[in-house]
Amino acid sequence: MTTGQKTVFGFLGIIATLLAVILGLCLGWPLWIWGLVAALLSGALLAGMAFTGRAQRAEPFPEGTLIDLPVRPVERREIQLTRVRLPSAERDYGFLLTATVRWYPRPEAPDRPMDGGALARASVVQRAEEVTRTSEPGRCSLVQHELSAALAVMLPDPYDLVDAHAVEVTLALDDSDQERLDRLAAIRKEQAVWEHERRHEQDRREYLHSDVLRDTGSAVVWWLTRNGEQIDRTVDDLGVLAQLTSAANNEEIPDLLRELITEPPASEPVWGVTDTAPSAPRTAADLLGDFFRETGINPDENENALMVDMLASAAAKKDPRAAEEIRRRYGSIRRTEEEAAAPDVPAPSPNGDGPTPVVNGVGPHPE
Repeated sequence: MTTGQKTVFGFLGIIATLLAVILGLCLGWPLWIWGLVAALLSGALLAGMAFTGRAQRAEPFPEGTLIDLPVRPVERREIQLTRVRLPSAERDYGFLLTATVRWYPRPEAPDRPMDGGALARASVVQRAEEVTRTSEPGRCSLVQHELSAALAVMLPDPYDLVDAHAVEVTLALDDSDQERLDRLAAIRKEQAVWEHERRHEQDRREYLHSDVLRDTGSAVVWWLTRNGEQIDRTVDDLGVLAQLTSAANNEEIPDLLRELITEPPASEPVWGVTDTAPSAPRTAADLLGDFFRETGINPDENENALMVDMLASAAAKKDPRAAEEIRRRYGSIRRTEEEAAAPDVPAPSPNGDGPTPVVNGVGPHPE
């Protein structure tokens, strides 16, 4: 017996009890009649419930209560999509779709030959294209989840002949496209860092030019904030600050501050060493001059002349120009004095006879 049937019998019992009570009160029944009426009502209700339960177990659906309609068998099929290229928001990049398409003919479709798999495949691809056309290729993994949700619903194709949806959706990019996107992402990150560094450098230059080095007074105030407890040092650096301020603004140093600028002492040339620009490459003669200065050797002294000539001769085997420069720098004073004191020496004869010429004041070595 169902719950509804039990509810109906319950209401019937309540109504019968109320009627019996009303009649008994109105007619003044004795006590034994009340008991007899209660027993009759309980027996009637139990008998009705038992009869209904047996009838329902014998025939749950009586004849005529169900309508026998013909049911058309449902034809379900599957077809694969493998690496189908779909457009993206970038013109030269595309997604590759791989999925399983499930479809079945619609019940109201006309009974005629058709390729339901092709219709289902075209319908799924068209729905997928609507999602990927506005998606960035760099968001491939996120677009895959969006596409899976969009293709999960069974929908009819544009011709209303089949219903189709897709499962096991996978979206990917070509390996070469993925590599290019990774490189572009790395370049954009580096460019962002470079832009921040460039703006930071511009801000610092603007701060130094327009605030710190606007004039000498601003530079002095800035220097005092950095060295507040060193007043004497700030006074000593007034000349340097004036030069920096004038150089930063492309102006000449004011006359009132010129006397604060101390000229650095001029370096005295050592033993014929010529000054070279700081940016010029160091030559063998420069290095030899450093050696003379560090050791205190004077190449113009007579006892060191032979050493200079031997060094020049040794250098000539590898670099004749370096040897010539060494002789020109460190043998010039001695050679000038000896040439002025030596008598005229006749030139050697064509056959090789005659005196041997003196080179840098040193004659031929004995064999």
